Amino acid sequence: MPLDDEEAATAAARGLSLTDFDDARLRSREMGEAASVVAALPQVRAELVDLQRRFAAREEGAVLDGRDIGTVICPGARVKIFVTATRRPGRSGVRWSWRDAARKSIIRPFSRM
Repeated sequence: MPLDDEEAATAAARGLSLTDFDDARLRSREMGEAASVVAALPQVRAELVDLQRRFAAREEGAVLDGRDIGTVICPGARVKIFVTATRRPGRSGVRWSWRDAARKSIIRPFSRM
C-alpha cells in the first residue's frame, strides 16, 4: 500500500488491533518512518486517536507510552508518569531501558506509599 494513499491507510487503521503486534517490528526504524507519514494524514490520525482512546478505556486498564498520550489521547487520565532522559557530555547517545528508568524513578517512590 502506498503510504500517501489516505483512503487505504484509513481503512488499514480501522482494521488494527492494539493487542496483536510484533513488538520488535513495531519499534523498527522502518515502522517509525511509515508511522510518521501516515499519522500526518488527517483521517488516519483521527482513526488512530480513536483506536488508542478505546484501548486506554478498557476495563482492565492500559499502560501507554508516546509523545501525545498524556495530552491528546488520555488528557484526563487519573495517573500520568513521565520518564525523561538527558544526554551526558561525552556520550554518543542516550541508552537506557524502561526497566532501569522504572526501577529508579517509579517503583521506589510507589513502594513507600
